[in-house]
This record gives sequence, C-alpha cells and structure tokens, in this order.
Amino acid sequence: MRTGFPRTIIKYITGQMTRAFLMTLSIVTVLWVFVFTLQLVRHRIIGPKQLLFVIPLLTVVSLSYTLPIAVLFGVSVAYGRMSTENEIRAMAWNGVHLGWAMLPAAGVALVATALSLYVNTYVAPAALRTRDRVVAVHVIDAVDRNLLHAARSQEPLELDSVRTSVYLKGYDRPTHTMKGVTIIVADDKWHSTRRIDADSARIVDGKVPGALEFRPDADRPESKRQFVTFVFANGYITRFNPESKMALRDRAVIPSVAIDISEDVDRVDFKSLSLGKLAEFARTAHKQSQRNKAGTLVYQRIALGLSPLFFALVAAPMAMVARWKHTLTAFLPSLCMAVVVYYPLVMWAKVQGEAGSLDPLYGMFAGNAVMLVISVVLILVVLRR
Repeated sequence: MRTGFPRTIIKYITGQMTRAFLMTLSIVTVLWVFVFTLQLVRHRIIGPKQLLFVIPLLTVVSLSYTLPIAVLFGVSVAYGRMSTENEIRAMAWNGVHLGWAMLPAAGVALVATALSLYVNTYVAPAALRTRDRVVAVHVIDAVDRNLLHAARSQEPLELDSVRTSVYLKGYDRPTHTMKGVTIIVADDKWHSTRRIDADSARIVDGKVPGALEFRPDADRPESKRQFVTFVFANGYITRFNPESKMALRDRAVIPSVAIDISEDVDRVDFKSLSLGKLAEFARTAHKQSQRNKAGTLVYQRIALGLSPLFFALVAAPMAMVARWKHTLTAFLPSLCMAVVVYYPLVMWAKVQGEAGSLDPLYGMFAGNAVMLVISVVLILVVLRR
C-alpha cells in the first residue's frame, strides 16, 4: 500500500543531508581560503592589514568551487548511511515510494544550485574586483616588502610581467630608498636588452611624467594599469643587442624609470568581469583569442553554477546502489565520477573553446549532460530494486 506525503521522513532526510552539507562546506572553504591566503602571504602580495579585507573576499570566491563538493558529500553521506542501515529498504517495504526519498536531495540541490549560479555570475567577480582594488591601493607596499626581502636575502626581485630583475645591496623601508641598484630587463626570450645601474634610487607610487616606460601598454587605459616608479640618483643605462650581446649605447643618464607591474597587454583579468561585461567582451574584443576566452568563460560560469544539481542527482542513487559499509566512504564513488568524468570534460571543453575549435555552448554543458544521463540510469536501477 502506498502512503501519502511522508512529511516526517522528508524532514529527517533533509536534516541529515543539510548537516553533512554545512559541515563539509565549512571545512572545505576554510582549507581553500587558507591555501590561497598562504600563497598571497608567501609571495608578499599583501600585508597583515590588507589580509583582514582579503580573507572575506576569498571566502566568497571559494564558494564557486566548494558548493558543488559540499553538495556531493552531503547527499552521498546521508543516503549512503540510510542505505547501509537498510532505512531506504524499510521505506519501500512500508509503502513509501523512493521518489519521496529523492525529493530532499532535489530540494537541497536546487537551493545550492541557485546560490552557486548567483555566486559564479555576480558575487565572485565582484569580490575579485574588490580584492584587486585592495591590492592596487597598496601596490607600493607590496613592492616595498619585496624589495626589503630582496635586500636582506640578496636575491633578485623578479617582475615577471615585464621580465625585469631588480638587484640591490640595501633598502631603507621608511624612505623607500634602495642602495646599490642594478636593474636588468630582458626580451621575450629572456635575453638581456638593457641594464640600469645607480648608486641609489627611491620608489614612488604611480608614473612620473616623462619617465621611460619599460613596457608600453597602449591597449589598456592608464587608469587600469599599476605603476611603480624608480627615481634614480647618479644612474645610467646600458642597452644591449639581444642577438649579439654587444652594447649599443653606454652610460646614458636617465632621471627615472616607470615600471608597469600590471598584467601583460594580451592578458585580461576575465575572472573579475561581470557576466554581462564578459559577454560583451566576447562580442567586441579585437582579438579572436580574447573573444574565444571570454565566450568560453561565460558558459563555464553557468555550467559550473548548475553543477550542484547534477552532482546531487548522481550522488543520491549512487550511494543507494553502492551501499558502502563505512558512512564516511559513501561519497567516494560519486567523487570519482566528478573527478574522472565531470571536471576532465570541463577542462577539455575549456581548452577547445579557448582554441576556437569547439563551440563552448555545447562543450561546457557536456559534463552536465553526461552526469544527467548517469543519474537517470542510476535512478532507474534504484527504482527497479
């Protein structure tokens, strides 16, 4: 005999699943934020004061990656435990259709999917823009810390975006003054093209009028670029021919050098663009490569935002079928499905879409489509049992 709406059972399953979901989301988010915060601190990009502003922003950004995993773990553990303890089978024996047992997973998945879509399309890009502004405001502090480390360790400061190495013998942090400065600039093949030597130099934020730029960035508005300027005392420049290594001009005195530490001209921070601006960039960018990359990211955000729903649809029936003895290992089959099937398809579609050899509209949703097919097969297996 079939029963009506099993309110108590649905409430029980939802509670079990929600607790596992929230616990997993908290743990994975803390680990994700810790790892990326450690990278920022290790590379001396931000200081302790800026860290207080950046950590909440990183927490928001991490939800794009941690929400799907939390849904997968929560659903797998809840349904795996119920299946192992024969609670699912008892529900069927008592006339409760297994469709009702799947309803809580669908409800939690829909809520998580709505939140994931909102985070991926609006919240995370806004948080990344705010993080960039925090870093940009304190850009001279970041360079200041790196110069102090270079002086103490006698290791060069590498500015990879402009292929520049800064060597110095000493650094006075209060006055931002360097002693015994040598700056070497390389070309795309890392052949030295110029060398600047000076007894001392000080750094200032921004671009000094008339300063010599290491790397022009004409395609980007100057308001979007980040400069630090080295103002030299008794400095001279030596230019080299990168092919013959012969000096072309020696001891040309220069008053100051502005170093652009922003991204390369061919690289745009797509991750910080809103979905609307990203779609507009995909239509109007001058370079085909940038149009491909922006268009791919548009569909990638939507596809990843929908992933919690498909993860839940796979995890619930797979946990019922697997019936692992240990509750904490119930998520392993679903996790393998995500790692072996879903994310490799996403990465493949991303590479092909950016190369222009695959329409991202189809490629990015291939992983979701495969997960949907697998979930349908598993649900049919569970219902037949």
